[in-house]
Amino acid sequence: MTTIDYIRHTILDNHFAIGKHLSMYKHGCSDGVGLPNFECLSTVGWITTVVCTYTGYICMIVGMLWAVDIKRKVIAAFREIRKAQSIRSHNPSRQPLIDESV
Repeated sequence: MTTIDYIRHTILDNHFAIGKHLSMYKHGCSDGVGLPNFECLSTVGWITTVVCTYTGYICMIVGMLWAVDIKRKVIAAFREIRKAQSIRSHNPSRQPLIDESV
C-alpha cells in the first residue's frame, strides 16, 4: 500500500497512456500545492496519499508491534509495577524497593 505513490510517479515519469489520469493535484489549483494543503488534491491524490500511504504505514506499525508481542510485554510490565506498588504500600518502613547504593 505504501508503494502505490511510487508506482504512480513511475507511470507519470515514463509517459504511459494512463498517466494523464493520475495527477495528484487538481488542474488549475496552484496556490495549495504541497502535502500540508489537502484542498488541491485530486481523487487520485486522496487515494494515494491518504488512503494507501497512511493506511499502509499504520498497517506496517501495527504489524511490527504485533510481531514483537508488545501486548504481552506491556501487560507484564504493568503487572510488575502493580506488584511493586502493592509491596510498597504494605511495607511499613517505606524502604525503597530498589537498592540505589549499587
